[in-house]
Amino acid sequence: MYSFFSNLKKCIEEITEYSSTDSYIAQYILNNHNKIPKMTIFDIAKECNTSPATITRFCKRVNNSSFKDMKEDVIVYNEFLEEEISKKSIDNYKINISSDNILENYFKSVYKSFNETRKLIDENNLIRAVEWIYKAKSIYVFGSSFSNIIAKSFSEKFTRLDKVAYSFPTINSQVLAIDSINKDDLVILISFSGTTRHIKRIYKLLKKKNLRILWITSNCETINSFNEIKLLVSSLKIDQFQTSIIQDHALNSIIDILYIYYIYLHNK
Repeated sequence: MYSFFSNLKKCIEEITEYSSTDSYIAQYILNNHNKIPKMTIFDIAKECNTSPATITRFCKRVNNSSFKDMKEDVIVYNEFLEEEISKKSIDNYKINISSDNILENYFKSVYKSFNETRKLIDENNLIRAVEWIYKAKSIYVFGSSFSNIIAKSFSEKFTRLDKVAYSFPTINSQVLAIDSINKDDLVILISFSGTTRHIKRIYKLLKKKNLRILWITSNCETINSFNEIKLLVSSLKIDQFQTSIIQDHALNSIIDILYIYYIYLHNK
């Protein structure tokens, strides 16, 4: 779902990379997502002053999907929005918080998540991860769903430390990037659950190449490979919301501590 949303936003935000037609179609879909499931390809083409063939090519080029698959992505996106901002979701949150003070509850939750994450950190693994980052020729960072935003943050931060770090905005670009990864590179998988269909697919492809993999996740399942390190974060989340409310803080805290340890251990 997030990949679909991100792909359309990219058409609008990265103006120099896409045609004005692509940007217009993407903007129309995002602005009219509630109507799209009931529209035919001819309806959308008419609204966008273009042809059905152009819409078909747009779906393939931008979302790597057919028009039918794109409509299914829109349906999933609409269902997410409906559940996330529904009165039921809000009422459930009110029932489950410890007090009526939303601010107090939020910061208590963030503090608890940080505290649990601190207790889960194995410093030996942390130092070993920093050494992997230091020795890596290039770093490829993959995220799943909203964790992909955090993957982007990792790549941006470590570029400041003279490390070549890449992140990829779409599912298709992530899969294609695997062909470019070599034995002397490092792969970082950032996924709160560690169990999404996409991250499992990426992991399977990476394992075939016998690459070094650094996990940042709340999934505490044991790994049995010397080529893998797992840095764990708190599994705490606010169940009433599908989007990441406090999970991203825990994941980002690992990135921050890796950054600090890197400078501490490899200060030139």
